[in-house]
Amino acid sequence: MLCHATLILDFAKCGILAAERLFLYCAITLLYSLVDLHIDTDTETVFRGSERIDISGLNFKLLKYFLEKGLETVSFDELIEGVWSPTVVNNETVTQRVRLLRVALNDSHKKPKYIRSVRGVGYQLCTSPTLPTAKILKHQNATKHFGARLLAPIIAFVATITLIAIMQTVTKERTTQASVNVYEKALDRASYFLNIGQLDDIDRAVALLKEFQTEGKSDVRWLILKSRALSAQVCRAGADYKQLDTAKEYAQLALYHVPRSIPAQHALAYSYDCAGKIDDAINAYRDAIAWDEEKQYVGIRSSLAYLIGETGRLAESLALNYDIYHSSVYANKEDFAALQLARNYALLQYNDLAEYYYALSFTLYPENVFSNAAYPRFLFSIGKHKAAEEALQVALSRPKHADLYTVKAELHLEYGNSEAALNAIRKALSFKQSYAPFKTLESVINSDQNQALLQRRREDLIGAANDPFSLLELALIDVSLGNKESASEALHLAIQRGYLDIAYLRESNIYEPLRTLDAFPNLANAIQNIVAVQRAYIPNKQTTLARKE
Repeated sequence: MLCHATLILDFAKCGILAAERLFLYCAITLLYSLVDLHIDTDTETVFRGSERIDISGLNFKLLKYFLEKGLETVSFDELIEGVWSPTVVNNETVTQRVRLLRVALNDSHKKPKYIRSVRGVGYQLCTSPTLPTAKILKHQNATKHFGARLLAPIIAFVATITLIAIMQTVTKERTTQASVNVYEKALDRASYFLNIGQLDDIDRAVALLKEFQTEGKSDVRWLILKSRALSAQVCRAGADYKQLDTAKEYAQLALYHVPRSIPAQHALAYSYDCAGKIDDAINAYRDAIAWDEEKQYVGIRSSLAYLIGETGRLAESLALNYDIYHSSVYANKEDFAALQLARNYALLQYNDLAEYYYALSFTLYPENVFSNAAYPRFLFSIGKHKAAEEALQVALSRPKHADLYTVKAELHLEYGNSEAALNAIRKALSFKQSYAPFKTLESVINSDQNQALLQRRREDLIGAANDPFSLLELALIDVSLGNKESASEALHLAIQRGYLDIAYLRESNIYEPLRTLDAFPNLANAIQNIVAVQRAYIPNKQTTLARKE
């Protein structure tokens, strides 16, 4: 603004000098050419021929950074530093933003015209951008051939009026740009909070997104982040399940605006996942992976690997997790893969391998709330109660998952302290206040059992429970209510749907009533047979400890 004001004063004092400065001002504008695009970095405009392309905010900042780098291959770290800094984002955020820029440019990742992916590294422009220097020189020479200096007063007057208009436009554009920057930064922060994944951080993300709801409802990135945040509140904090309908709608709306958007499909799959619609979630995750030809979205593969493992397809799950952990394509992205490898090995009854990877994850990723709960639970399930108690004490000083307190309840019951066990379950409920399975556990281990609550929960589950976890809960409710035949049927269905954690069922104090069922020995043998079949499909290399260098 100060620069423009000074120019106006100069015009008033000296017409010729002002005119020359005007032409000089025009001359220093950076106008790039990229294939058929003309990009003005000063006014942040992009044209293809006479058509203006709507690219602004973070999209334009990203495009400008590519232009400045020319044909250099730009790594994810460089992009994060050059475009997002000081905001902390992950590689998936970068990939999503590049995809949005490609959509705006009508570019394709399969046959890229402007921006190509460099697998495992980052991105690169397809052709070198150019600065049209001849056009700049034309402006610079214009002051020599414009005409007699008698025209100077006219030039000065016209230029002054023009610059006043420029000032007003620039002020408006800068105000708009500032608003866009605040909005983009808010989305970056919301994404950052969601990636951390702690309960408070999820709530922060939801609050931040709510502040920009008016702008966001027509923006694909906001829709995706909002969907993820609402689902995370249900999955992690036991919020009202009705939120998942809204989460699904936001993800579907994002897919309507940008068909085959991988982040939007991921958000849709996650909403199904949190709703317990396991088959829908698996299918949605598979679709997202099919679209991800560049293998950028490791989180989707990780989510799919977990679900198919928990529904009994252990060999397929192990293959996915093994690939994520050991493949160079996913370098430095194995924080969940180590944990999920441990889970696969535990269910396949390779306990030495399971213990190695659980301990590795527990040591290397103390911020991972899932690992903090899973390691002591595993130690308990294989009868190492003292080691489980020691790991539990360490985990209680770290970021906590509600399941940590179910492990604590198991240990209290092991030592005969039912009151402390009940308090531990109630502590778990304080993390997920509306989570019905924890209310079931509270009632089951309470000496003054809430039969009415169990009956209501049973009615909710009958006909609706189709995932292994809900069916296991139904079996526990039925046996607690004395319906042993129904309990055996529910447990059988849970196994058919993929529940294979026989070690935990045999060791658990909470699920001890299931071991009183006449059918339990046969059902335990059924699990053993399923595991044996799964083990037959696993290559030898996947059952040999292969430490990463």
